[in-house]
Amino acid sequence: MSDKEKSIEELLLEFAKLDRKSKRKPRELKSDGFGNVLLDPNNPDDVEWYENDDDYDIINRSRK
Repeated sequence: MSDKEKSIEELLLEFAKLDRKSKRKPRELKSDGFGNVLLDPNNPDDVEWYENDDDYDIINRSRK
């Protein structure tokens, strides 16, 4: 069966197998009391997201 013909269950099983083999695990993110994700200014991935997120500028301006 080709990849295009696999069922959802078959694809989920393949993803689960790949996930078990992977050494990388998702990072737990902290949030404030309002459900906002707290970014780490020392983490380059967080800094890149913060600097490239146009919506954050709108939120940030409305709080001033």
